[in-house]
Amino acid sequence: MHNAMNNNQTNDPLTFAITSAVVFICIFNDKKKAIRIKKLQIFV
Repeated sequence: MHNAMNNNQTNDPLTFAITSAVVFICIFNDKKKAIRIKKLQIFV
């Protein structure tokens, strides 16, 4: 995975940018899910 990202960075900056954006969105969604789980735990 890291090798592929490194290859994209050197060969195709646009692909690397898109990959970075997708990873960022995934991390952002995971944080939102974690916040929801914490809120549910408070109610329980």
